[in-house]
Amino acid sequence: MVREKIELAPNSLAPASRPLWSAAVERLQEAKAGLRHMQAATDQVSFERGWIRAIDSLEEFWTSFFEEGKQKFSTFQPWAGQLFVAERNKDELLKYLCQARHQSQHGNACLDWEEGQLLIAPGFNGHIKSLATFQDGTFEMDSASVPGSSDKAVLTFAGGSARLPKIVNKKYGNSFDPPEGHMGKSYPAMSPVFAIELALKFYVAAMNAALDKFGKVNQQSTQAG
Repeated sequence: MVREKIELAPNSLAPASRPLWSAAVERLQEAKAGLRHMQAATDQVSFERGWIRAIDSLEEFWTSFFEEGKQKFSTFQPWAGQLFVAERNKDELLKYLCQARHQSQHGNACLDWEEGQLLIAPGFNGHIKSLATFQDGTFEMDSASVPGSSDKAVLTFAGGSARLPKIVNKKYGNSFDPPEGHMGKSYPAMSPVFAIELALKFYVAAMNAALDKFGKVNQQSTQAG
């Protein structure tokens, strides 16, 4: 007898098994993609998209991770509660990012921007006769360098970095200052990029610890990376 594959009827979906916590791991990968988007951003809109993608994905990870763990393993909740839930609930960075995600659901990116500076012809050696700037980010400059100099007069925008603001939750009447620490360590003036990097390390550690403890129960498992 020849073994044949079961045919799929029209408009039917084949059953499929998913590795343990694969949905949660997918959310971690989304958060990492958001972080990479932030790191590569060259304008505020692009940076905000990466930020929202990252904070949304981190919270979606935690929900998926914790709910699947509770459903599949009777000992998961006390184990996770002792090692990770308590830390998550008291850590100022993780609480801040959770609140930032709540705000993002209402269309608020929860980012501030430092005021940048427009540098006129940095390093240029010569004379500038006229200068005009335009809304599309272009400029026109009538300039002449000194004899023997190859310098070109340009305009350069410097600064404008993203900052973590104070978050005010008007519904519940509380507020969350920008975090200055995580897991007992001090990190003053924490940037949004660094905040996501630290949070990812915490959640990846939780994911991998859970896989190490419970993954042997399932034949299929996946590392968070």
